[in-house]
Amino acid sequence: FDVLHKHGVFDKIVALCPDVAFAKKRLISRTARYTGLTSVLEFVEGTPSTAADKFEGVNSWLAFNADPADIIAQVGAAKAAGVKNIVAVVSSDVDFGPAEAELKDSGVTYTFIRTGAIVDGKEGTNPFVCGEIATGLGADAVVTRDEAVRIAAECFMIESAGGKAFTLQNGDEKAMAYLKKLRGEGKSRQEEIMYAIAGGLGEFIEEVKEVEEKAAAKKEAEDKPKFVSTQTAEERTAEIDALILKGQEKLKARQEQEYIDAAKIELQVEFAKQKWSEGGISDSAEYEEKYLAQYVEDLKERAYFDEDGVLNFVREEDLDQMSEEELAELDAELEAEEAKEANASLAGAKDE
Repeated sequence: FDVLHKHGVFDKIVALCPDVAFAKKRLISRTARYTGLTSVLEFVEGTPSTAADKFEGVNSWLAFNADPADIIAQVGAAKAAGVKNIVAVVSSDVDFGPAEAELKDSGVTYTFIRTGAIVDGKEGTNPFVCGEIATGLGADAVVTRDEAVRIAAECFMIESAGGKAFTLQNGDEKAMAYLKKLRGEGKSRQEEIMYAIAGGLGEFIEEVKEVEEKAAAKKEAEDKPKFVSTQTAEERTAEIDALILKGQEKLKARQEQEYIDAAKIELQVEFAKQKWSEGGISDSAEYEEKYLAQYVEDLKERAYFDEDGVLNFVREEDLDQMSEEELAELDAELEAEEAKEANASLAGAKDE
């Protein structure tokens, strides 16, 4: 009754109940005298079937924890008396179909709520879930009494609740997460109930599911190898051989160019020496064209690439002064360097 009175739209509230003393004890809070509830609240002992005349002059009717067998009769009596707003709460199996048919096109706004077993408890101690009537409720479904009272009372003030029938039960951690989301958005208690009746929880669960699926797909993509070869072993071997050959050719071409560049430098010196001599060639391009190949071959005989890939020259005077043993040692070093260069080319090709 406190919840109904706080709406501030009812000039009079009639409590029609089979046990007035019990109803006063359970349904009136200690603050009732301070809120003005007692001045508008009237208790009448009876049931809608035995006190139908009490519907006269009433525009709204709330049937809480009603007997499912009496719903159609109560709806008919309320309709006949001119009641315009009906909210009925039933905590056991019920078919609201006949009652909805009775009110169709009657101008009466109704909300029918099928709850789980009603248990004692304060409002807000558990999240709640509004579901489809067709889906039904599990045998273990329960709802907190004060929560059910609040939701039923708010249905009078929520326009979108009109013409609806839904289930109500305490929710799980998903319902709690949804409730926290709404509160984080600054929604009022009435708005929370409105969104829940409209199926907001289901939409929220789908949104969470979509986010989780996207996160899982992203993680799966990140965990996958960046490249998965579809080659056979034979194809891979052939590819490696081709890369090795390519690496060797590139190394050979680079070294050949270095020999050519070094030979050109020596040619410039020799060109300058012979230019003014009798029979000398005065055009540098002509001299280079004539002797370059010879100088390159000569240079290859007295130069080598060390382990760092640097071209080293052996002077003729140095060779003349070497013993046979030293020359043999130099030849061995040159062969070792050539082998090392070939291996380096092979490794580079494999890496590539």
